[in-house]
Amino acid sequence: MHLNTLSGRSYDDMTQNPVFPWVLVDWDSEELDFSNPATFRDLTKPTGALNSAREMEFERFSLLKEEEQQGDS
Repeated sequence: MHLNTLSGRSYDDMTQNPVFPWVLVDWDSEELDFSNPATFRDLTKPTGALNSAREMEFERFSLLKEEEQQGDS
């Protein structure tokens, strides 16, 4: 957490990955199968878009941010 704070990353901004991103998505299994790709999250997406519901919110947030930046120009 200190490394993320020192790097200027905000915990309030869903578009910023932590320096050490979450890599696991399987929180229910008693034993993790590291050979199963479904155990790991898709690192091409930010943490704000980990599932379809969060992805919709992330897209909405991104559009609002773009509109705000266009309004400042």
